[in-house]
Amino acid sequence: MERKATSPVFAVTCAKCHVTLLTTPRITDPELQGMEKHLRQRHPDVRLSGVPALGEVLDHYRVTPSQQ
Repeated sequence: MERKATSPVFAVTCAKCHVTLLTTPRITDPELQGMEKHLRQRHPDVRLSGVPALGEVLDHYRVTPSQQ
């Protein structure tokens, strides 16, 4: 039986509270906005600029391969 190639899926977990926010094959603007919102609402002590860059937000998350 031939295996079908699928794109990898990643779990995005908050490094502070260990909540898995999402599983996704790619982090696009909507996912990034959700990650930023989580940090601002749940971790107000995290300092983010007004419009944070991708790396500024990702610094607070662990991104690992997932089985989905």
